[in-house]
Amino acid sequence: MTTRFITGRATRKDRSLKFAMKNYVVTATLVVASAIPAFAGSGAYYVGLRLGGRSCTIMTHTPNPHRYKMMGKYGTRADANKAIAGMSECH
Repeated sequence: MTTRFITGRATRKDRSLKFAMKNYVVTATLVVASAIPAFAGSGAYYVGLRLGGRSCTIMTHTPNPHRYKMMGKYGTRADANKAIAGMSECH
């Protein structure tokens, strides 16, 4: 450390510590960024009836209107399953 104050330049140890801290910060940022989408779900479940068929599917996104007829939007997956059980079009 005293060498740095005398010469005005960072020592090899200072540079390696700085590099290690940058790696730590970048790694922590990537971990947090990859976890955010898992918590960002809208919490909505959609029931879609496949066009031309008699099968319903639970989706976490809005059904494509060219492939599915939207049968409803529900707050939980359990509610969506109950709704499918009561829909005659899905059986």
